Amino acid sequence: MSLTVTKIVKPGPVVLGAKLAVYQIEFDDSYPTGGEPFDLTADFDNVYSVSVSGNNATADNLYKIDAVLPGPKVKVTASNVLLQATQDPAGSSAGDFDQAPNATDLSIIGQLSVVVIGK
Repeated sequence: MSLTVTKIVKPGPVVLGAKLAVYQIEFDDSYPTGGEPFDLTADFDNVYSVSVSGNNATADNLYKIDAVLPGPKVKVTASNVLLQATQDPAGSSAGDFDQAPNATDLSIIGQLSVVVIGK
């Protein structure tokens, strides 16, 4: 399966030709090793920044979601922007995060907001 993505704010201009869009996402119950592809090809050619923020539930399940982006001059494809889940093993105070294992159920995280800036 894949991410459930809802566009909250359609891409619009912000500054110097860049545009901003806001999405709401939800993971399913089968996270793939390496990260979940986040297809932005309908809205962006290049992505400069992706910010993921969650609800209060994310603090309870110890998952952290980061975006893995292609290089700044690399055209966005359906699979080269990834949302990668890492987990603090056993609540370690060292802050050593490991990637969530293949097929992890991340539906427990709930809805996340994603702000994307690009062209």
